[in-house]
Order: sequence, then structure tokens, then C-alpha cells
Amino acid sequence: MLLELITHHDLEPWRVARASDTRVLYPYDVTKSSRTPIELTEFPCAAEYLHAHKDTLAARHYLGPSGREWFEIWVPQRPNLWCAPKVVFPDISDRPRFALDRSGAVVNGDCYWISLPDLAESPATAERLAYLLMGVANSALGLRFYDAVCGNRLYSGRRRWITQYVSRLPLPDPESARAGSIIELAGEFVDGRIPDAAARADLDARVAAAFESD
Repeated sequence: MLLELITHHDLEPWRVARASDTRVLYPYDVTKSSRTPIELTEFPCAAEYLHAHKDTLAARHYLGPSGREWFEIWVPQRPNLWCAPKVVFPDISDRPRFALDRSGAVVNGDCYWISLPDLAESPATAERLAYLLMGVANSALGLRFYDAVCGNRLYSGRRRWITQYVSRLPLPDPESARAGSIIELAGEFVDGRIPDAAARADLDARVAAAFESD
């Protein structure tokens, strides 16, 4: 029940770089497609820990009327999708930090995530779309698009990367050769290539070219 937890501290462009071994007690059956609480009696150690904090947990009066158990997490989730590959990005960041996670970790509330099965039924197609999304989002053009179209700037130049903004991010035709070049380079970064200054400039050039008219 103790699952790895990704927070905004763990995210760099392309990859998850765990800042610490943060975990969360996740009291749901992760094999189920809908939120299904565990049978607490089957997990005596977890039950002992949760019962030690029952007064605090049960004081969340909004749980009872909703039919939820006193030990549940309020935010709704689809537990079975934690195990699937996903694109994770922080809610608040001064720069885009879209990363691919294959660890099966739970994502904290200070981040957003896109499950690859939600992008396409075919795993191969979903992975290509995820790489293309990260390629555009992590590029200079993606940042300029955000500032021009969304422009939600907070203190110290931080930006909000909420769903309504990220969903507006333009993507080139995934089947085009230019999009393919972005996907190829993004895959190299995900697999471990260091995105140094030259590599980042190469990405920016490929993304810009993908949006040029012939």
C-alpha cells in the first residue's frame, strides 16, 4: 500500500528525478478501474497506523455524506492508471517540466498527469503522441505559445500549467516527417541523452520547422 509519490520537486524536463524517497499510503485496490477502498482488516499494519489518526481523518465531515470510508483520500482517482506510463508536469513552474514516468508512482496534487492509454488505444501510438507533446511543451516555442496565449504568470515569473492551458498547446500532424523528428529526439532525451545547450537548440529548431508552412 505504500506507493512511490511524485511531487513537483521530482520533475525535470523529460524524466522524473526523485528528490527523495517520498511515499504515500494509498488505501485503494490499484487493480480496479474505479476507486475501490481496501478491506482495512486485511492490512493490520496500515490499519493500526490509520486508526492512530482516526479522530483527525474522521473529522473530515464531507466524507460521510458522500458514502466514503473515514480513511479514504478525498480527491477522486482512477487507481488502475497509476501503473500505466504517464506524462507528468508541475502545476506551478517557471519553465516547462514535462516528464515521462513509467514507475507506476502516484502523482501528488501539486502536479498534473496524462495517462498514455488516454491518448490512444495503441501503446505505440500513445507513446509517440506523448513524446510529441513533451517535445513541443518543453521547447522554446511551447513556452512562447504559453506566454502569448495563456499568460498566467505568478510571483517570480512562475507559470500555472493547468489543464485548460496545456490542452491548448498546438501539436503538428503526428504522421508528418517533421513531427517524427521531434518524437525521435524526445525519445532520446527520455532514454537518457543529456539535453545540453546544443541538443535543446536542435529541439527548438525541429519544433519551429514542424509549424512552418511548406
